[in-house]
Amino acid sequence: MEEEIEFYQYSATKGDPIAQFTVAKTFLKGGYGVEKDVQKAFSMFKMGAETNQDSKAFLGFFYEHGIYVEQNNETALKYYTESSNKNQPKQSSFGQFFLGKAYLYGNIGLEVSHSKAFQLIQGSAFKGNLESNFLLGLIYYNGWGVSKNFEKAFQQFQAASLGEHTLAQYYLGRMYHFGIGTSSENCVSAVHMYKKAAEKSETRREFIEAFELFQDGEIDKALVRYELLAEKGYEIAQSNAAYIFDNYNMIYNKENVIGSIISQYKTTDNTDPDNTVYKKLKVQYTQSELYKIEFLHKAFIYYLRSADQSNSDAHLKLGDYYYYGYGGVEKDFVKAASFYRYASDRKNAQATFNLGYMHQYGIGLDQDFFLSKRYFDTAFETLPSALLPVKLALIGLGIHYLSTLFLVEDTFYGYHWDSVIVAILAILLSFTLLVRQLIR
Repeated sequence: MEEEIEFYQYSATKGDPIAQFTVAKTFLKGGYGVEKDVQKAFSMFKMGAETNQDSKAFLGFFYEHGIYVEQNNETALKYYTESSNKNQPKQSSFGQFFLGKAYLYGNIGLEVSHSKAFQLIQGSAFKGNLESNFLLGLIYYNGWGVSKNFEKAFQQFQAASLGEHTLAQYYLGRMYHFGIGTSSENCVSAVHMYKKAAEKSETRREFIEAFELFQDGEIDKALVRYELLAEKGYEIAQSNAAYIFDNYNMIYNKENVIGSIISQYKTTDNTDPDNTVYKKLKVQYTQSELYKIEFLHKAFIYYLRSADQSNSDAHLKLGDYYYYGYGGVEKDFVKAASFYRYASDRKNAQATFNLGYMHQYGIGLDQDFFLSKRYFDTAFETLPSALLPVKLALIGLGIHYLSTLFLVEDTFYGYHWDSVIVAILAILLSFTLLVRQLIR
């Protein structure tokens, strides 16, 4: 293998575009005795891009993800479009894949277009691109822009798995397991495919590396690794990236600093009559708010992708985003209830509790006290440790129900008066517990 690498490196220096592309990919990933070097990879792709459309497509990949160069969606789109142009002497399957994926998920500033994504990814898959085989399988599996077709999805996953595509092997295992797209369930084949997917040491190492970085407090580096894995379609990476963006203070904590010192610079004497420093800090503070919205919106996108792969916790978070309007998402209680219901059906106690609350007050759902009680009871059955909040919620529900029977007004100084009583009961309960603790 080392002799082959040396041969390709020699041919690359002589201007062989295929050799340049091969060497560039080796530098991009590392391996075969070659250390990973993104600078050399970029230089080699750039050299080969003059005559090789695959190299041009990978230049777009560098610009899309900001690897070695400054991130630039327009430049990425330019390279993807040029390399995937069917009028090129050799249309790049990588260009079709990258551009198709951008349309599929709405990356690089493009609007989601499942029809365009399908055409590009299908063309790439026909050329033998394993990643495109997998994405085409996902398209058929989920019915994105086409009718759901589990048989075709199975065929595409099978084609990708022959090239040792980890996620394709996992989906094949799942389809064998539940008899989806196959004539019947096949537990032996399911275990075989699950085992092959689980034993992929490279991906496992990348996940471990990202997790260790996260534990060591190097959140930025961990996030980059999770995002790269998320772009490959790994649901765990998508949910982890979403979690980090959701907890934006992990990666951006300037707000706390600015908020704590901003008032110190607002002068009332003549040292800074125009309050120049204060105004500058105020701009920075506003900028920090924009960062929050940006990070939360990125979390929203990754939660959507994770939810597409049936993660019930992601559905719970999406319900929260639509309920509260996080990350610039427009509030939509009906959508929030829909996401909560999906998670609730999969034994998520918090989502079940939320549905109970929404039915109690008629938020996004019909007001129904009896159905609300059923959801609160189910939340406790699912998670017995939630006894206290469920009991308080049931007390509040009972008071609310009685108030509708005997009272015309349902509010008390702008608040639902049953909520006020529940709050008082909670305070009394806490006080009682404290007194009992002191007596002991």
